[in-house]
Amino acid sequence: MRVNVLVWLGLVALSACSRTTLDDEPSARALAERNWGWSSLAPRAGDAEHGEYLATIGGCKECHTPRTPSGELDTTKLFAGGIPASGPWGVVAPANVSQIARTMPPAQLEDMIRGRLSYKFQMPTALYQEMAADDMRDLVSYLQTVTPVARAPFANVYRAGFQPPPPNPVSTPLEHAPSGVTVERGRYLASIVTCKDCHSPRTRDGFHYDEAHLFAGGGFAFRAANGRPIVPPNLTPDAAEGLGTWTDEEILRALRTGVAKDGHKLNPVMPYGAALDDADAAAIVKYLRSLPAVSRLLPSNPEWKPTDPPDTCCFSVARDDLDAPSLAEKRP
Repeated sequence: MRVNVLVWLGLVALSACSRTTLDDEPSARALAERNWGWSSLAPRAGDAEHGEYLATIGGCKECHTPRTPSGELDTTKLFAGGIPASGPWGVVAPANVSQIARTMPPAQLEDMIRGRLSYKFQMPTALYQEMAADDMRDLVSYLQTVTPVARAPFANVYRAGFQPPPPNPVSTPLEHAPSGVTVERGRYLASIVTCKDCHSPRTRDGFHYDEAHLFAGGGFAFRAANGRPIVPPNLTPDAAEGLGTWTDEEILRALRTGVAKDGHKLNPVMPYGAALDDADAAAIVKYLRSLPAVSRLLPSNPEWKPTDPPDTCCFSVARDDLDAPSLAEKRP
């Protein structure tokens, strides 16, 4: 499969070169500058510093890093594997990216992130398919600087007879991400930083978003140590169950500091943090304001305590009887 993709890409590149060069097509240089930001047909090198920003706001660290007893990320084991997740496949844990990222060619690491090599279970590869090419180069560049951490792998358990979906097809992403404090930038960020993934429930098969309930909460459910589920809330402008009565400043505070409208501290499974810059935070708020209001009753979350980290998580489907036992399965 991988060889076929590389051959196809090579044929496309040869075909393009046979049609246009900088010497025989005066507009080619302008086209290159517009697409790549360079006076060359070669893409720019990845910016690892910006890649770390994307990995931080995008939940990559959240999913692929173990937790301390207080529930916070264990930064001494960055990208060494995270909280196991259950679903139609069984129970699997996010990979120890720290041990594999440096060993891969950048193109192969990109294909893994975009889900082109294999279906990645709980990883939202469909959303990473939408990541702009320049952002992906930056993310890959950063991941290849991460210090390897030796850690015993989690024993994944797969359900008998489970057939994973096929890999995502090769697609052509945008070269540059939308910019500015705009709805378009907010929509882009809400996908690649996994707001959509955590706050949108799945269909019964667990592989697709329930389009009628996008951002209406309940996409994931983490099981707290006391057995109660921690359910991502409704982010639509619904006044009763969503953000309809929140001010922009209150939403920004929750995104940046993890403090809710009523002043309580959100559970750190939500990847809030000051790393999200002002413009990107404002763009996300603008996009959330543009969503249609969806009314969906969800169970209230338990108050977070520093000694109460979650131990498993899973996808939840869109339904009216969101009961705690079915939201997250016990680790086998």
